[in-house]
Amino acid sequence: MKLVIEILPFDLQHNAEAEAVDLLLEVDDLERIKAFVSPDNVDRVGAYLLGFSSYLTDIEEFEKVVRVAYDVYISNGKYPEALRVAMKLDSIEAMSSVFHAASDPTVKKQLGLMLSTQRTVLPEFIDDEDMMSVMGNSLV
Repeated sequence: MKLVIEILPFDLQHNAEAEAVDLLLEVDDLERIKAFVSPDNVDRVGAYLLGFSSYLTDIEEFEKVVRVAYDVYISNGKYPEALRVAMKLDSIEAMSSVFHAASDPTVKKQLGLMLSTQRTVLPEFIDDEDMMSVMGNSLV
């Protein structure tokens, strides 16, 4: 593991995100990547994790890999991408936490429109008339 910890930052700094993820998958320590992901490489790491998850047959492994992608996106402020991953997980709890993490009202409206395409309404927004019109796709 000592060698893995030395290789990991080097790979992520030199655009070798796929190799870093593969290395952590081999040693069964994928959670460790969250500490090394930065705004410079979050898109590549997340895209590789989601692409890799499509080939997994074990549902537990799939959820583990997709959950790491979700955490990486949330921690780097990529809320639309995090919501897309939460919808892939079909987790209302994860979708709600994306909404609570986002502070910009414009981003929240974008997230609401993304949910409207899936016909999903989050329970905490039932009393919020503006957000219900966005999530219900009833804007004129």
